[in-house]
Amino acid sequence: MKAALFHGAKKPFQITEMADPELKDGYVIVRIKGAGICGGDLHRYSGGIKVEPLPHIMGHQIAGVVEKVGPGVPDTIIPDMRVAILPFDSCGVCQNCRKGMDNLCLYLSQRWNLTGNFYGGFAELVPVPYRCLVPIPESISLVEAASLTDAVATPYHALRLAGIQLGETAVVFGIGDLGSAVVQLARSQGARVIAVDVLEDKLKLAKMLGADITVNAARTDPVARVQELTDGLGAQMAFEVAGRNDTTLAAIDCVRRGGRVILVGATDEPISGFGTMPYSKTGFALSRQLTLIAAWAMTSYEVQEVVNLRALGLINTGIGLSVLPLEEINEAFHRKAQGELTRVILVP
Repeated sequence: MKAALFHGAKKPFQITEMADPELKDGYVIVRIKGAGICGGDLHRYSGGIKVEPLPHIMGHQIAGVVEKVGPGVPDTIIPDMRVAILPFDSCGVCQNCRKGMDNLCLYLSQRWNLTGNFYGGFAELVPVPYRCLVPIPESISLVEAASLTDAVATPYHALRLAGIQLGETAVVFGIGDLGSAVVQLARSQGARVIAVDVLEDKLKLAKMLGADITVNAARTDPVARVQELTDGLGAQMAFEVAGRNDTTLAAIDCVRRGGRVILVGATDEPISGFGTMPYSKTGFALSRQLTLIAAWAMTSYEVQEVVNLRALGLINTGIGLSVLPLEEINEAFHRKAQGELTRVILVP
């Protein structure tokens, strides 16, 4: 098969012909029709997240068709079945899994996952435990479906944790792959959405996805603008999706007393100032009684809900989508890192 091999931080991907993966008990082989570049992939490429083993095939946002079915797989899983792939295989029996929090499986580090496995999505084929397959209806293109398991399901998980009420103001910092989905989903749930970024193209995208107000943080202090738009009270919630020090602190500063800050973006840098804010300035945790929510990945149930929303036409995951051939992976990573592209799907 053809694959884009990652050999280490900041080294170019190498398009390579290699042996097809072996079929194991309980696994299927999926022929990939599209694989998305995640912000986490950019962190892995830059060295901010350690990658093992090396070389490695990145890519955990995947959709395709089942090509081969191994022993021990239920009869309901058949060749040519259209699927997206949940990027982890939870145990299903620990306390967290039984509570429906399989994204927080207590034994996840010991089990199969796409980011800690040699085989990933930037290739023609990938072996997957059958439990990680999510059926995709004919009404959704498989290229578009590749983004549903993470780029849309992770924001959906964050919004469920946030508990949006009709008419609340939600500020979204960072209108990239995940942030653009936060804008659309928050608006669909009845929030007034203020989108913040430093690139005009991203803010235009936010407007297309339903943002009520946009703020260019390169020209305007977003905290002051949010205060102005909320009669000096602050927003009820802020989503930090950029994965930056300054936006994390701005998200904390722009919410009102009793507000919620939902951390979605990953950052390579320490959040300096987070633990040393002067009480006289912010009254950070005590007098403001903020709730900080760290949103990690998504549950398998939420992935299925996102697929259903897309099938019903209640969300549009095609806006801001760029589709490129796998051979252009190095250019795609560069352009996404520079903010030129928002949601990118590579097609082998």
